[in-house]
Amino acid sequence: MIETARQLKGQGLTAPVCIAVHALFSQETEKALREVSRQVVTTTTVPQSINRIDMSAAIAKAYLTLNAD
Repeated sequence: MIETARQLKGQGLTAPVCIAVHALFSQETEKALREVSRQVVTTTTVPQSINRIDMSAAIAKAYLTLNAD
């Protein structure tokens, strides 16, 4: 994701918004992403300071559907 963002900026495009599901970012990776992107957004499936997409309702619904017996 970091390299892709660098390539996009190198082509003269606006810094991208990077979105990740299950973000297993180290602090160094998160910092590097912030440096090359406009914004970094992750789901709440893995605790991160950049979590913005709440998955709790979707997970609860899937659980209830699978255990409806």
